Amino acid sequence: MFFVTLEQVIIMLLLMLVGLLCVKIGFIHEKTVTDMTQVLLYIISPCLILKAFQEDFSQERLILLGKLLLILGITFVANIFIAMLLFNKKTVKNKETCDILRFGASYTNSSFIGIPLAQALNGAMGVFCAVPYLVLFNIFLWTHGTSLFNKNNDAKISHWETLKKVIINPNILASAAGLVFFIGNITFPSIVSDALTYVGNLNTGLSMIVIGTNLALISFRDIITDKMAWLGTIVRNVVFPVIPIILLMLIPLDHVAASTTLIEASCPVAGTAVMFSILNEYDVQFTTRLICLSTVMSVLTIPVIMTVGEMTGI
Repeated sequence: MFFVTLEQVIIMLLLMLVGLLCVKIGFIHEKTVTDMTQVLLYIISPCLILKAFQEDFSQERLILLGKLLLILGITFVANIFIAMLLFNKKTVKNKETCDILRFGASYTNSSFIGIPLAQALNGAMGVFCAVPYLVLFNIFLWTHGTSLFNKNNDAKISHWETLKKVIINPNILASAAGLVFFIGNITFPSIVSDALTYVGNLNTGLSMIVIGTNLALISFRDIITDKMAWLGTIVRNVVFPVIPIILLMLIPLDHVAASTTLIEASCPVAGTAVMFSILNEYDVQFTTRLICLSTVMSVLTIPVIMTVGEMTGI
């Protein structure tokens, strides 16, 4: 498993280099990156989810989804609680840095890296098993995640607005629709299915290229000398993946479901941290350094975590 995972991660690193080079030679500009990100999040990802649910319905698969939701729900709650204990006023003096580190430890780049890697390793069934993570990710992200970016701790957040963001998120809508189609054993006409496949296949390459464009905007010297970025990376990439490993030992799953779950939970810091930092006037430079370092180090840490998981028998 180590060498298979490492090969896939190296391929994705090469795709990132394509994005980096495109920025360096002027083929891709900032507005282009924003547009590509929106296409990925709101068009390609929902198509991938809808296609993933085009599996034959069975009670075993429905039970599998339930187990995944349970394991991942516990994982998210544990991540949030432990991040709160690790990063506080005593350990991190700067509040902005503390909030960003809590967010980075709790939320992974499941859409851009997790799903492409799950798709590359486990095919359509890998994407199917990754959907529960994506659903819970969006629910926690738009509730707990957004609440972290509050400098004064006194901003009034509309619960209705938060709920609306969760409900109307295209990925959540696609997940809900896909689940209905799955339970009802409803299949798309071949022409629609093929179209979804073509669009979904864009996910891996375009995701990695977008990440590479962000790497081109940051000084590597600033990244490797940032102690807080290293701390956040170690917690996110190495420490927190232990939680799902323990849960998967207690609640056994088949190999595809277990490996997909571990992939999603082992991914680097979520790219949405930059968006939230910009919107709330947080330290965008530190957020970007944290994401870049976490992403680059994931080339080594994801294969190691996957191998550890395999050694434990999950």
